[in-house]
Amino acid sequence: YRPGDRIFLFGYSRGAFAVRSLAGAIDKVGLLRAEHATERNVNLAYRHYRSINPNGAMSEFREAYCHETVEIEMIGVWDTVKALGWRLPILWRFKEDSHAFHNHALSPVVRHGYHALALDETRAAFEPVMWHAPEGGKGRVEQVWFRGTHGDVGGHLGNFHEARPLSNIPLVWMLEKAEACGLALPGEWHKRFACDPEAPSVGRWRGWGKLFVIRRERVVGADPSEHLHPSVRHDDPHLTTPQRVV
Repeated sequence: YRPGDRIFLFGYSRGAFAVRSLAGAIDKVGLLRAEHATERNVNLAYRHYRSINPNGAMSEFREAYCHETVEIEMIGVWDTVKALGWRLPILWRFKEDSHAFHNHALSPVVRHGYHALALDETRAAFEPVMWHAPEGGKGRVEQVWFRGTHGDVGGHLGNFHEARPLSNIPLVWMLEKAEACGLALPGEWHKRFACDPEAPSVGRWRGWGKLFVIRRERVVGADPSEHLHPSVRHDDPHLTTPQRVV
């Protein structure tokens, strides 16, 4: 990193939780200057990030080794799941306390936060970790619901290529946001991603999906930053279920 560079962070599922936590670490501790990014200082930075009660030592560390001011231009995430360090989200429950220090809120150093969410996902283990729009905060957050399940929204389709045009919709939306924030993309990139809201979904029961017994509808509209993507049909029967807030 060099002063003046713009930082874009992207992630899907537990990777989304990871980049949101990284942004929290940059906000709390700072971003190490290249000449000070030794293994010792990286470990110290992580130790300060883990600290529940920041003290003067962290402030001294930040002043001595980190860039004075670092902003994150954009965080783009797909269906954030709290499963950092585990291959399956359900396993997080056994180690949740040891990861309680992670800050996945929308940090003041983030200029734009975009979150693509799966409207049709019901596996409780994949419950999304939402942002809460800050009142009067500098960070701008937009959380948009798309037709499809966790795999559809994040492009994790296995060999079910028929779902690709559905999966491309949140991808194109995110790339449009990134381009608007100044990220350089190849010319005519839209042509690479055919989109079809009527394309089939990869579903919730394919492969390992059969092992997830606990199911519940997701709640939509609990935060003012949420809205439905225009590709979602308003006559979708899922939108009339009592569990939803719209």
